[in-house]
Amino acid sequence: AICSLSKVLDILDLNSPNVKAMILSCLELLDDDDLDVRMECCALLGHIVGDNLTATSRAVCQLVWERLETV
Repeated sequence: AICSLSKVLDILDLNSPNVKAMILSCLELLDDDDLDVRMECCALLGHIVGDNLTATSRAVCQLVWERLETV
């Protein structure tokens, strides 16, 4: 399944436009040709949601990995 940006944002339900922008940028960079860049984006996304509910983190990380697998 391809990760949906809107689905990720809905799950996170974030009020901060800065965090939303960062997540959108990370997800766009998951299309980067450089594997290191893609892995760094995954790490950053995990960090962003790390302080939220564990279930939320798992859901978002799962979406991100599914997105990576389609690249």
